[in-house]
Parts: sequence; C-alpha cells; structure tokens
Amino acid sequence: MKTFITRTITALFFVAIMLGGILWLPLSFFLLFFLINFFALGEYAKLARSIDTDYTEISSWHRYGMLIAGCAMMMAFTGQHFQRNGLSLGEIGWAMSFVFILILPLAEILLGKNFSLKTIGYSLLGLIYVTVPFGMLVDMSFTSGISPFWLLPLTLICCIWINDTMAYIVGSLIGRTPSRRLFLPRKRSKAPLAG
Repeated sequence: MKTFITRTITALFFVAIMLGGILWLPLSFFLLFFLINFFALGEYAKLARSIDTDYTEISSWHRYGMLIAGCAMMMAFTGQHFQRNGLSLGEIGWAMSFVFILILPLAEILLGKNFSLKTIGYSLLGLIYVTVPFGMLVDMSFTSGISPFWLLPLTLICCIWINDTMAYIVGSLIGRTPSRRLFLPRKRSKAPLAG
C-alpha cells in the first residue's frame, strides 16, 4: 500500500508537469517533448552501452553529436510553426540535422579510435527509435488541422496513462507470485511393489 501511495504522488506530480507543458502554449508543448527526447536519447545510449561494450568506446564527438542531431531533428519536425524574421525553427532544424547526420559518421571515422559501423548503427537506430516518434507527435499536433493543437497528443497520452494505471492496479490487486510448489517436480513414493 505504501508503494501505491508513493507512486500515486509521483504520478500526480508528473501529470501536472505534462499537462502544464501540453496545454499552456505551443512553445511549451514543443519544449516539453524536446526535453523528453533529449533525456530519452541519453537513456538509450546507456542501454546500448550496457548491451554492447563496443558502444562505450565511442568518441565524445559521437556521443554529443548524436544528442545534437536528435535535438535538431526535433526542431525540424516543427515545420513552419515557429518563425522569426522569415526563418523558421523547422528550417534551422533540417539544416542542422542534415549536417550532423552527414558529419557524424565522417567524424567517427577520423576522430574515433575504434571505428565501427555497428556503433554508428546504434546511434542511427536511437535517432529512429526515440526521436522520430516524438517528432511525429509534435508534427501531428501542429499540422493536423484540428482546432486545439493539443487535442490529439493529449488523447493519445491519456489512453496510455489509463492503460498503464489499470494494468498496475489490476496486477497489484489480483496478481500474485505463483507458488513454488506448482513448478517443483512431484516426489514419487517409494512404496514396495505388491508382488
């Protein structure tokens, strides 16, 4: 019960942050998912390092270049939405993404001690797996044509929250660890055979 209360308080805190970021302004919506993408890419890199030790030997240029490329891709997904002096955030993002995605492999070849296509593949997979879905969420909210920009993403996020919450509640109320007796082999009796 104590963990349920702790999880509920933590969840309410994060729900308040998410709802504030989503509902306040389009810029706060973008910044929220921009930060989530940044930290999610960092977590992806930690996961890749724990799976394959070769990924721990990448250069700092590669490590930070992947983060910058992910941030640039998020900027690119805003399209023409944030403009100033005829230049949009999306155009800056596309230019930076193009440069970093081209330069990242070249810099790894020239500056990396142990060049490996596998490590570049891990980084590109991280950009596809983490950044593209968040970028598509931002793009969907700004270009869907639905009146409040936050309606589709908020509906999607609420469905995920409800699913996770119900799975946790049902699992904690009726889910139990199975008894070990069910999985241990039965002992055979050593009774003498009647003859």
